[in-house]
Amino acid sequence: MNNQGLRLDRPEHETLALPYVAEELPNGSTSYSSEANGKKVELWIAPSSCTDSMSGAFSSYSAELRIDGETLRGCAYPGALGK
Repeated sequence: MNNQGLRLDRPEHETLALPYVAEELPNGSTSYSSEANGKKVELWIAPSSCTDSMSGAFSSYSAELRIDGETLRGCAYPGALGK
């Protein structure tokens, strides 16, 4: 994700590159949403303690990705946005 768009890479799926709209909420959460190329994508980043289930790494942000009726949850990391 950068100021030009959102890129989503998932195993066994085509790479998606989509424009997005960002909305910052009063509780510190940020919502990123896109609907293009027949896909609807919502990404929610919230300030919340999170431990990565695969690496054990700690983050102070959680992430929830909704795409095509599927919801994926994990951690988000400040400064991890692509440039």
